Parts: sequence; structure tokens; C-alpha cells
Amino acid sequence: MTLPVRVRRRLARLKQAANLPAELIPAPACPPTEDDASAVAGELDIRFRDAVRLHQRVYKLPLAEAIARALEPLPPHALKGLASTPLDEITWSDLDALALGGDDEAYRRLWEKVKEAAREDVGTGHAAARAIEGHSGHCQPRATFLAVRGLLVEAWQPRNGLEVQLLDQIAQAQTELWGWQTAFAALTYIASHGRAGAVRGERQHEPQRLTVAEELEQAMNMIERWQRFYMRALEALQKLRRRPASVVVRRAEQVNLAQNQVNSAFRGSN
Repeated sequence: MTLPVRVRRRLARLKQAANLPAELIPAPACPPTEDDASAVAGELDIRFRDAVRLHQRVYKLPLAEAIARALEPLPPHALKGLASTPLDEITWSDLDALALGGDDEAYRRLWEKVKEAAREDVGTGHAAARAIEGHSGHCQPRATFLAVRGLLVEAWQPRNGLEVQLLDQIAQAQTELWGWQTAFAALTYIASHGRAGAVRGERQHEPQRLTVAEELEQAMNMIERWQRFYMRALEALQKLRRRPASVVVRRAEQVNLAQNQVNSAFRGSN
């Protein structure tokens, strides 16, 4: 059986690595590809070195055996299972396992799918929403953010990715602002309701707790902070819109700009 290029290159370093200390475990070479191939290869190398150190630390293997163990590919059924794994759950170790599984292009194809899913996530606003919604599991925070974002996009009609990101920040700030305003209202109700109940004799009066006061102060600070964040993003967007638009003219000998005729000498290759 012909070993994948990535495996052969790792094995070529095996003899050299056997005499090196653990902290100098060499990174297995990745065949060069286009775009971000070197960065991805670097991430896979980190996971490879981590796997080697794991075998050394847990199983007490010498370096050469630890490297050989780390080079062992996953069984076919495990590799097939990666095809059904959600793209946002793919790990660098998964890509490394594919690189060792016999198909030297498999990890690159999967990486491209992960990037495409991430681009869609950013473009639709879901990535920005997840950054602030926490782990409640409820759909409403995401829907609220997307509703705010949709109104902003409709009003501003963003012209490029930079303006889209600024609108995302404004939508984040508005969503967080509402959240902290809700928290402040709830804390105020809790504090006042306790005192009112004591006056009516429904419960024993409890003095104002410092923790409640601190929580109210924190809520107010966060409201002001997100208001400032909102205004800074809005100001940046407004400044961007006030910049004069640049005009790029290609293959034109005469251009009319606001009733002024501009003649240009064009030199180009046919």
C-alpha cells in the first residue's frame, strides 16, 4: 500500500526525532497548497506534537514509539464518521486524522467546507449573534439580534464588509443594552418588592444588601458601556459614509463629472 505523502514525510523524520528531547519534537511537513495552507499545516503540526507528548506522558512511551503511535491512522469507520460531523464541531485533530487516513486531499476539502460555512455564518449575522447570546439555549436572543441587524441593514444598505461588521457591532450593542436594561429593571423590582412586602407585614424586613446594590451599579455601568459602544460604532460608520467616493475609470478617453469634461490618456494592452 502506498502511504500518503504526509505520512511518508513524517516517517522520514522519525529516525531523526528519536534522539531529540520531547520539547524538540519536529513538526511533520505538510505538502504545500494554496492560500492558507501553511497556517493550517502549522495547526495540524501542533496537534501532532500534542499527541506525541500525550503518548509519552500517559503511556510512558519513548519518543520514537510515541511518534509512531501518533502516526497511526484512525480506523475507516471513524474517518467515515467525520463526514456526518457538523462543520462547526470539526477540530484540528479531525483534519490531522484525515491527512493520515490515506487521502492526502481529504483534510483540505473538509477545511474548505468549514471556511465556507464560516463565511455564511458571518454573512448572515449568526456569528455575531452567538458572540453575545451566551448559552441559554433559547431562540429569542438570536431572533432579536437578527431583527435588529435586519433593520440596520435595510436602513444603511451596507456597501462592503467593513460596513457590515460595523452594523453587526451596533446590533450587538443594542441587543446587550436591552439585556442589561432588563436586568436593571428586574433588580430594581426585587429590591423594592422586598421592602414593600415588609411594610405590608408579608415578610420580615431585610435591610438593603450590599450585593444587590453592587448588582444594580454593575447593571448601570454595563448599560452606559454598551451605549458608548453603540455610539462609537455608529460614529465610525457615519465617518466612513462621509468619505468622498473614489472613482475608478478604466478604458475611457473622456469622462463627464458634474458637467465638467475630463480627457484622459489611456494606455493599455489589447
